Amino acid sequence: MKITILGSGAACGTPNACNILKTDIDLNNPKNVRMRSSAFFETDKGNFMVECGPDFRHQTCRFNVNNFENIFLSHQHFDHIGGIWELVRVSSNIGKEINIFGNEETIKEVETCFYYMFKQGKEGFVKLNIIEPYKELKLPNTDISLMPLNFTHKDKEILGFKLDNMVYTPDFCEFNDETSKYLYDLDLWIFELTSLQDIKRGHNYLSQTFDLVDKYNPKKVVLNHLSEEIDFDKVSKMIPLNSKLAYDGMEIKI
Repeated sequence: MKITILGSGAACGTPNACNILKTDIDLNNPKNVRMRSSAFFETDKGNFMVECGPDFRHQTCRFNVNNFENIFLSHQHFDHIGGIWELVRVSSNIGKEINIFGNEETIKEVETCFYYMFKQGKEGFVKLNIIEPYKELKLPNTDISLMPLNFTHKDKEILGFKLDNMVYTPDFCEFNDETSKYLYDLDLWIFELTSLQDIKRGHNYLSQTFDLVDKYNPKKVVLNHLSEEIDFDKVSKMIPLNSKLAYDGMEIKI
């Protein structure tokens, strides 16, 4: 399995729009220049995308991503769904319908935000699929089976997933006992580190990262969804020894 981090940034990317930056992060380091969080999974059973944010077109062009039919959405915030309109052209160009998977709240928000994509006459480009946590998901036209897992982000229930012995966790601050059962002794756990301190906005932070690594004992951790507060070189020295910070274009093989 190869996982390409298409975007390692938090909601606003780094730097923010209009090239605004209010931290001392070193933009001369390309690993500190971040598009919004997204990943591409390539396996011997098929491929799929995670998230379709506003940087989707640039990400797929930059990293030459074009061989997928399925997209897993964690939740309905703009940085995770803002590029969905692009899928009409993608579907037309590759001659295949694109399947989007998300929980009920996410799918309803996609239908509302991109209502013009689902009017009569627009059928056949994008298909929306509601999924539930802890019910195995078989991705169409692949041999991939995912286990969707529930996490909490602010006041929202969102979805991560387990594939083989790795887990991908998007924005989150906590999770329930049922999800906890799937997290022990993973080969790889990809999860967010939006900030160093607890900013009370429903995100993971540095001290909680140590707690999670100590409790669940993953072999390898990749920390994603990094805000402009996270300087790659500085924070790389502050995280658990088995952990790495993600960066745009990072390739992970397991």
